Amino acid sequence: MMVPFARMSAAGRSQAVTAERLINLYAEAAPDGGAGSVILRSGPGLGPFATVGQGPIRGLHVTRDVLCAVSGGVLYSVDSNGTPTAIGTIPGEGSVHMADNGAQLVIVRDNGDGHVWDGTTMTRINDPDYLPASSCAFLNHYIVFGQRGSGRFFISGLLDAGSYDALDFATAEARPDIVVQVFAHNNTIWLFGERTTEVWWNTGDAAFPFERVSGGTIEVGCRYNSVAAVDSAVYWLGDDGVVYRSTGFLPQRVSTHAIEYVIRDRTGARAWAYKEEGHAFYVLGFDQGAVVFDAGTGFWHERQSSAVNRWRADTYARAYGKHLVGDYRLGRIYEMRPDIHSDGSTALQRRAISPPIDAGGVSLFLPELSVRFDHGVGRSEGQGADPQVVLDWSDDGGRTWSNERWAAIGRIGEYEKRAVWRRLGRFRSRSFRLTYSEPTPFAIHGVAP
Repeated sequence: MMVPFARMSAAGRSQAVTAERLINLYAEAAPDGGAGSVILRSGPGLGPFATVGQGPIRGLHVTRDVLCAVSGGVLYSVDSNGTPTAIGTIPGEGSVHMADNGAQLVIVRDNGDGHVWDGTTMTRINDPDYLPASSCAFLNHYIVFGQRGSGRFFISGLLDAGSYDALDFATAEARPDIVVQVFAHNNTIWLFGERTTEVWWNTGDAAFPFERVSGGTIEVGCRYNSVAAVDSAVYWLGDDGVVYRSTGFLPQRVSTHAIEYVIRDRTGARAWAYKEEGHAFYVLGFDQGAVVFDAGTGFWHERQSSAVNRWRADTYARAYGKHLVGDYRLGRIYEMRPDIHSDGSTALQRRAISPPIDAGGVSLFLPELSVRFDHGVGRSEGQGADPQVVLDWSDDGGRTWSNERWAAIGRIGEYEKRAVWRRLGRFRSRSFRLTYSEPTPFAIHGVAP
């Protein structure tokens, strides 16, 4: 008999109902004929790619096949070997928005100023018709900007990010709310406001080329810069604290009550999306850690760096065939890969908490618990040579936890190793917690009494 184990992060307001969580682990459907219904895979680790400036990494963007990074107060280009070259100064401390038209890279600072790099020279946008911006995106040879603190958006000149016309603007029409983020997707521009969202497209009109799409009004706004896209769908954190996915121009709720409870008081959201090994992930990062939606399974999990009580990965770009992320505090760019088992300079910690195991109030006795891992994955020497996993449990809905019990999962080649915990006592309802902090591969295939 297999014990039902964690599949997602589902611990919400009442942990007496379930304390179920996955941190740096995610569920994947097991193949037909497998011992269980799901496999818990290790989340990706962060390995060194480049050290760039003083940090933090305020933004990453790829233009003309070159990675560009704003680290501290400087814009850098970073080659495929991770070697940085300083380009120019980008004052400020907060996150930046970046977009390019193929020839020019635009950087919008947190105070609304814009800067342009043409591959040779970087200049501040001094055109008197440029307005302080909150975000930017590229569509149909134009850079589209949301005007800071306004419901308006405006555009650059055609393939000219340094030129602006005072008449090249429009106002979101559904409601007079402030545009939080502009986002280009599927040949349209999405204007995410505080309470509503509108979708516009390029009609080619000589007076002003953009017009609202018929039916392209969504009665849901946006919090923070939380917009990202996977395939044909746009994801965002709504003004009501719900995470949505677009279905055409209709919002579909994808967050659960538990996830909405977890993120309700979190601050400073950033979002990005990527695909890895058949999974499509929407990453919603906060100052207090990240929650991640797997579009393939519909399950949520969490990512967190144990050393800093949040996730180091704060910005993202796909460059040189790699998933690259920038550190929220340091001038470091990491390569994010599932076969990297460190989190910057420390081992990646993975944790799974099961939903409650009970029999409707009847007392249960559990003489032993056996967990199937990827066994025999130890390293040749150092930390991880004899990898250990920790088990503890809670009989009160995750409020308190037992003493830790350790078990080995096998040195190199010990493929028949079993991880078994015995004399687990009697209980009415119990959640088990597995924690693994070794720099080796890790997966959970099943749990059996």
